[in-house]
Amino acid sequence: MNHSASPSAPSRRTRRIVLASLAVLGLASAAFAVRRPLMMSAPRCLAGHWHGCYDTFNGVLLMMLVGLPLAALAVWALARLRRAAGVTRGWRMSLAEVGMVYGTVPFVWMTLMPGPGAGIVPGRVSLVPLRDLVTMGPVGSAATC
Repeated sequence: MNHSASPSAPSRRTRRIVLASLAVLGLASAAFAVRRPLMMSAPRCLAGHWHGCYDTFNGVLLMMLVGLPLAALAVWALARLRRAAGVTRGWRMSLAEVGMVYGTVPFVWMTLMPGPGAGIVPGRVSLVPLRDLVTMGPVGSAATC
């Protein structure tokens, strides 16, 4: 009796090709979805107008994408250090640690940004807890721009 895999079962190579194709398609879809916000903040950042670069959601997204190679380098360096120390799952642990920080920092950054008109409009930053709940809409976020 032949115990080989059935002809309908995909090979490892085919599975890798399909996963890589899906990853490229997902990346292209994400790039298409964020192209307009990025193009709105990129000229200001490149011109050195940091006010429009660091304190807008579009700027945070742009900085997050610009910092992606640095995050990949951090994963690689941590994984090499762990491999030298004899850790068996160094890549997985390094990717998880850098991913947790890299995925959390932009949300903290956006949460701590002052709203539009901060520093220009008096009383824009309120340190009274829960005071802004009265002005929030049904979605739970204050009106934006």
